[in-house]
Amino acid sequence: MTKQRQLHIDNIRVLLTVLVVLHHLAITYGGPGGWYYHEVNSNQVAVLLMTLFVATNQSFFMGMFFMISAYFLEKSLRRKPPLILIKDRLRRLGIPLIFYGFIVSPFLIFLLIRYVDGRILSIPEFFNTATWVTFGPLWFVAALLLFSGITLLIKLLKGNNQEFKNRLSMPSNQKIIAFTIVLGVLSFVTRIWFPVGWTLRPFGFQLGHFPQYIVLFIIGYQASKYDWLNQITYRQSMNCLKGVVVMVFILFPLVFHFGEAATKGTDIFIGGLYWQSLVFSLWEQLVGIGIIIVLLGLFKEKYTNQTLLLKNMSASAYTVYIFHSVILVLLALLIKNVELSATLKFIISAPIVLFLCFWISNLIRKLPFAKGIL
Repeated sequence: MTKQRQLHIDNIRVLLTVLVVLHHLAITYGGPGGWYYHEVNSNQVAVLLMTLFVATNQSFFMGMFFMISAYFLEKSLRRKPPLILIKDRLRRLGIPLIFYGFIVSPFLIFLLIRYVDGRILSIPEFFNTATWVTFGPLWFVAALLLFSGITLLIKLLKGNNQEFKNRLSMPSNQKIIAFTIVLGVLSFVTRIWFPVGWTLRPFGFQLGHFPQYIVLFIIGYQASKYDWLNQITYRQSMNCLKGVVVMVFILFPLVFHFGEAATKGTDIFIGGLYWQSLVFSLWEQLVGIGIIIVLLGLFKEKYTNQTLLLKNMSASAYTVYIFHSVILVLLALLIKNVELSATLKFIISAPIVLFLCFWISNLIRKLPFAKGIL
């Protein structure tokens, strides 16, 4: 992997991390989705825009995180034995997961019970509640640990056999579209039993999204092995961008209008045997895969360098992912009683939260205990 290519993927990872923070901030102030703290937003236009933002993010950003993680995992396997990588993943993923689940999460739950619900619980009462153990956004770390563990175990059992005898070329546009439609149908079928929002506790796995996560993890591994990402062209990404724009800004409102979301609600779009769920599942995968191709082609062509600021942001991205919930919730609680609309709070908070997340994470990353973990 060339330095240039590594930098453009690192830059994508920074963008994805920024979107994660803004995604959860949007949910805080009116967007749909599960999060620690919510405020009611009475501005219907703002709620619609936040819904569009959240739905578009959800279509690709976590799946792309899994793809990039598998991409680098395969490259690491070329240099290190599986047993060494297993120890590395347990340290890099397992320690933050335990720290978040048993320290950060209880702290946030305590704050919400005390300052939002207004309840004062003793320590035994608090630890008797059913919700104090959660992994929050680190469900991704738990899933990545699981996926990586399975991959490394398979590699360990297979030995060091090289798998490059038949080099596979990048799938054609027609095959990508066909694959995406199949993935949409698979998501729809999964959501008959596990609608979006159904969560496997305490891990936080929303199984309705896992078909995409599993498939993109596998694709990321194969893409590294056969150098697929380097074969995506700028022209291909710009053609995808046209389709994504149409699907996000034209088809999305039409689907929700003709699907009677205003009168029947959105539950029929996120699971069950409804045509709305099928159409939305197809929309989600087509948009998601399209955006992934757009970002890979665009960043490979235009964003292959890093300033000192961007380099520090890239190095701190994983730490931001781990700690952004603390910063976001604390700030939201601090301004909870400020007489501003939820929309204005979102607009004002967004740059402040992003600055604090990357600045504080950069400081945390330099602490002695963080070396080799963050």
